[in-house]
Formats: sequence, structure tokens, C-alpha cells
Amino acid sequence: MNLIFKKLLRQIVFDNPIMLKRNNFVIRSKRKIKKIKKRWRKSIFLNFIKQIS
Repeated sequence: MNLIFKKLLRQIVFDNPIMLKRNNFVIRSKRKIKKIKKRWRKSIFLNFIKQIS
């Protein structure tokens, strides 16, 4: 689950900055991914998966 999460998160970071802004996330470096991961909510994550599939 962790690896899948990281891959999805990276896709969001590089492919969809607009979505990040909607979720009040600002990412400028990979170091911040760890902080965001802690704040990430299941609902946002599940909604993103629904959008992909």
C-alpha cells in the first residue's frame, strides 16, 4: 500500500498541480511529500482513485 501511495502521490505532484491547490497542498520539493502524506485524508485519496479508474 505504501509504494502504491507514493507512486500516486508523485503522479499528483507532477501531473496535477491544480488538484493539489484544491486540496490546499503546495509542493515544491520531494521532502514535503512526507509532511503531506501525514496530512493526507482517506477521502481525498479515495476520490483521486475514483477519478483515475
